[in-house]
Amino acid sequence: MQNIIDITFRGDYQRLNSYNSGFGKFTNPYIKARPYSPEQARAYFARAGYTIPCPDGILRKPDGTRLTAAITFPNSSPSLASTLGKLKEDARKCGLEIQLDPLDSTVAFRKIMEKRAQASFMAWGFTPPHPMNEQGFHSRYAYDERGGLITYTNNICAYANKEMDKLLDAETNAATEDELQKATWKVQQKIDDEALWVPCWTTEFIRLGYWRWVKWPNSATTQFCHPVVFDPMESYLYWVDNDIKKETMEAKREGKTFEEVDTVYDQYRYMDSIESLDNKDGGGKLPSVPVIPESGDPLEPSATEK
Repeated sequence: MQNIIDITFRGDYQRLNSYNSGFGKFTNPYIKARPYSPEQARAYFARAGYTIPCPDGILRKPDGTRLTAAITFPNSSPSLASTLGKLKEDARKCGLEIQLDPLDSTVAFRKIMEKRAQASFMAWGFTPPHPMNEQGFHSRYAYDERGGLITYTNNICAYANKEMDKLLDAETNAATEDELQKATWKVQQKIDDEALWVPCWTTEFIRLGYWRWVKWPNSATTQFCHPVVFDPMESYLYWVDNDIKKETMEAKREGKTFEEVDTVYDQYRYMDSIESLDNKDGGGKLPSVPVIPESGDPLEPSATEK
């Protein structure tokens, strides 16, 4: 996965470590993504009975059963197909044959939600401020009282485990933040131990290109938008400067150019956690965002912000 990040995504993305990354103190910091190791993979496959290599390098059991896994994914993105192709190549080095199952987005979603997929390549959206894992891993969303499979729930693995159910109930019914932190850390550890979900990558940024006549607020609290909003376009705090637009279009017709402006806003790196948004110090101000001076260069954060 790190190889895919470095090559396919040119090192722009970061390796995701756990199913509940990004929730501040509610994220279990001791969970790290497993490193890629063909040697260790083959050792575990051998313990599962896959001890004989086929002529093409794929492992099999003595009875001839090949080590294969089909991954269902939407074929809407050429880059995703390329990524899965790279994953298939690296899995072969481990003795595992990955069979790619690209489907139309709607068809892929239906197959996954009907729990007919052996494995799937997808991501869930999450809502702060804390994890809510019950819908994804509790047995009540996997099987009914008669043992029949329940489809169209977020427990797409059809995972049912009594120990996990108890942990999830404790997470759901936690009465304090401390109780919630302890409970959800245990849930996250169980998800990792069971290898129910393989973390891939995360993007901690967004790129936005726009014409020079599009204007944004230039203040500490509305620079693009409030820091907790991911997409600057979601704030709706922008407008068109018609004078600048006229100037730009005239320059374009005359073949004149303007100097390229490339600015990085990384104030989120100076925020310790979501708790900083609570404004508990009584100072009456929102989380710090370095103001953009007229030169266009962001100011350095203060020592306390760092």
